[in-house]
Amino acid sequence: SDLKRSHNSALSLSTVRHEFDKKFAMHGRKRVKPSTEAERQRKEKEAVKIKEYSDLVAACLNKKNSKTFDTEAFNYATKILSQNPDFYTIWNFRRNTLLYGLLKDAETDQKQEAFSNELVFLQALFQLNPKSYWIFNHRRWCLENMPYPDWQRELELVGKILELDSRNFHGWDYRRYVTSKLSMKIADADDENNNNSAESLTESEFNFTTTKINQNFSNYSAWHQRSKLLPSLFQEKNMTEDEKKALIDKEFDLVKSAIYTDPDDQSAWLYHLWLVGREIRHISVLGAYFDPKERGIVLSFDDEIGMISPFLVSHGSGNNNGKVQGDWRPSGGIFKHDQLNSDRLYGFVWIFTPTEDISNSSTLTVTIDPSSIVPSHSESHLMQTVKKPVINILNTDNIAASSENYASIHSNNVVAGSLIVPAPEILSTITQERTELLKREISVIKELLDLEPDSKWCLQTLVNLLNELKYASLLESNEANLLNNEIVSCCDRLIKIDSFRITRFEDLHLSHNKLKSMSFLANLINLREVNLESNLISRIDGIRELRFLKEVNLKNNLISTFETVHDGLLVDDKMVSSSRGDQEKLKIHLAGNPIIAANISSEFH
Repeated sequence: SDLKRSHNSALSLSTVRHEFDKKFAMHGRKRVKPSTEAERQRKEKEAVKIKEYSDLVAACLNKKNSKTFDTEAFNYATKILSQNPDFYTIWNFRRNTLLYGLLKDAETDQKQEAFSNELVFLQALFQLNPKSYWIFNHRRWCLENMPYPDWQRELELVGKILELDSRNFHGWDYRRYVTSKLSMKIADADDENNNNSAESLTESEFNFTTTKINQNFSNYSAWHQRSKLLPSLFQEKNMTEDEKKALIDKEFDLVKSAIYTDPDDQSAWLYHLWLVGREIRHISVLGAYFDPKERGIVLSFDDEIGMISPFLVSHGSGNNNGKVQGDWRPSGGIFKHDQLNSDRLYGFVWIFTPTEDISNSSTLTVTIDPSSIVPSHSESHLMQTVKKPVINILNTDNIAASSENYASIHSNNVVAGSLIVPAPEILSTITQERTELLKREISVIKELLDLEPDSKWCLQTLVNLLNELKYASLLESNEANLLNNEIVSCCDRLIKIDSFRITRFEDLHLSHNKLKSMSFLANLINLREVNLESNLISRIDGIRELRFLKEVNLKNNLISTFETVHDGLLVDDKMVSSSRGDQEKLKIHLAGNPIIAANISSEFH
């Protein structure tokens, strides 16, 4: 009975609605400045309310500090939360008061009644703040602890909350929670009755998102919920590939209606991006080389990878019998928080330092198993175990200027050796169907772009689709070169349209020809000479990956400063650091860059 009285002391639903109506009663009317006397009276009333509230909080916190979980403490919490539903410390105290005080020795029926009253109290508070995380959080706690939660009723309630505000992301998150509980309840009932109605819940939720999206295309939460439900719908209905394709085509029709209605709203564009997806990128092991300077092995990938377990280095063709002991480390690696929820070092290039002398070994092999690496992107995979014979770089000195050891990348024209041609294990598995899908969607976006030439979302999506299509063609056709030109054109337009994101669009632009950085050079690890003249490069950190580089032309770029990347550096025929022998000097040509010799000298000496 004490618990009932404490709930009755809370604001009733009608009282809250009355306060809400009063608050907005003046909406749409001209505001009249109150008189001096009226303002004085208002401040006096506010001062009284503030003191009452402060005294109430102080009394409640005294109860909390003394761990007094009685009816009076519960009443204090009720009054405070009725005025300030975001006071999470009081919510925590209220839960403790219920668990260790009022309901400590309660029977099941008493607990059910108490938690039901809590849910009524929370319904009233929703009127004050329908987007309060703490109200939703406490409601979850009540349902988890009450003996007989009514999940179907909760689903109806959250439906009403989303009727008031269809974009209430707290409401959508709570709806996902409720449906997960309801689906488990339905599944348990189906097991007992040998029925199969669980999938109808997924379908009804999918239809619910359709309703909300049709009411307002600018509903990111509904689109996001839809992306969670679509894969489940495929699975629960055990759809064939043709049925999946038909449903996805309907999704593209829906999103097309949305982007044509409001091409500047991001919600539908992001769903479109998810629908198109990204094809799996196949990681390539570009090469394994013996580095006489390190007296170890240098292993190069075409993507940054983290190491889970050491790669096997062995004498012969690759087995544990001839295993070489040693340690792996990334060259210039950086720490990243990866897909496995761990922090680890990532790098394009990995260096193996053996515990034995392997310089005279005639045959060495590095074995890389897919389970031993973590890709830097979720869509990247090493598809199969790769065994790479180790090449002794000393034996290739006589071909230093050949196609495999020289690259020229300048003046928007890329010419390089066979090393940058994708290795056989990374050849694309993109099907003709995907290519057709990409071309179809490109056509749709271009059609919209004719109507909305200044839509940045339209242009960005087009760049993404063109990139995906370019990947499908593997840069081996004239079509790929045309796609490059079109991507650059789109980026140029984006730079003019959206001045706040110029650097981002420049990066997109530069990634196709006008190079800005040198990180890509990890793919060309055995280069001896490289020409990067007349680009837009401002960083040369990629040089550290080129273990065997002897000369690089960086004339007419944007380099203003750089860190030490070699022990010995010869800049435009001027020796900067002399710790390396003359035979190992690296020549860097920097004429036409903002950097000056004085700056270089001060940085390196």
